[in-house]
Amino acid sequence: MGDAELPAVSILVGGAALAGFFPAAEYKLKKNTAEGQRLGRADLWFDTSEGDRSFEFKFWRNQHWGLEDLKTTMKFAISCASQIPRNEAKRIFAGTIARIHHDGAEDACIKLAEGMDFCYQFSAEGYKLYLIFKDVTRQTQ
Repeated sequence: MGDAELPAVSILVGGAALAGFFPAAEYKLKKNTAEGQRLGRADLWFDTSEGDRSFEFKFWRNQHWGLEDLKTTMKFAISCASQIPRNEAKRIFAGTIARIHHDGAEDACIKLAEGMDFCYQFSAEGYKLYLIFKDVTRQTQ
């Protein structure tokens, strides 16, 4: 997990724990690749009353490149999440984490979120963060 992903995923780990779930960050698993299985990690896992969830996140770094770069970041997250074996969790999600630095970046997040399953915006004085999720459960093996 990248240096920018870790703090953002830590927020979700804390939130999952506060909601009464048992979360694990950066957990090891065998991922499916074109060459077969390989040892890897997923960014977040937790169990709910409706079954467990596994997540792969990518942090959007190049906000000045706009919507197309944000789409590329999400495609990379989807590709990584799609390597999580279907028997690893009942639902598997790809996510993009975006800390907003300018209005154009926020517009890109809103536009991308229109085609995704979930989007959450967190804000505090001088700080905005978007978490955008896509359920990729059907894309996994």
